[in-house]
Amino acid sequence: YASLMTNSANPRLVFQKLGAVYCNGVYGKDAQGLEVSLNSLFDRNCFTLSFDFLPEFPESYEQRNGNILTLDSGMRAMSLILYDGTIRVRTNNSRNEFDTAIPYSIDQWKHLDLTYEEGTLTVNGKVFQVGRLNSGDNVLSNRNYGNGAAFKGHIRNLVVKSKMKNALTKALME
Repeated sequence: YASLMTNSANPRLVFQKLGAVYCNGVYGKDAQGLEVSLNSLFDRNCFTLSFDFLPEFPESYEQRNGNILTLDSGMRAMSLILYDGTIRVRTNNSRNEFDTAIPYSIDQWKHLDLTYEEGTLTVNGKVFQVGRLNSGDNVLSNRNYGNGAAFKGHIRNLVVKSKMKNALTKALME
């Protein structure tokens, strides 16, 4: 749990409980959380993402119905969000939304396995046709730059793999 690949210009990380990254739910200059700059070998047309998250009690609407992780700081190719007790996926600047019907609970760890391949998204075994993802900067973050929402809780055991270019980015699992 010792290492995390980050954008060295902006390493807003606080390691706390259970070897996880703590995300304070704040958007802006006081934000603490996860920001991983995936390398140039990352292929957004064929990748897997696996991690555990522990949501804390939300203090605002944005935290109750907000972001867990987002791929890309600009066009938000994909966002995993909390929404009324289930996990949803939004793609391409939030133009498309899919309810996974996967439940989560406050103060309980939840594991997600996600695979995206040429328009097909699988989340914990459930398959969705989401179409092609927008291009972007390949930054994975707990903040959603479109609506100012930020995940409040812990993220651990994050693994990102890009199959086609054989790139591997590991975080929190060393």
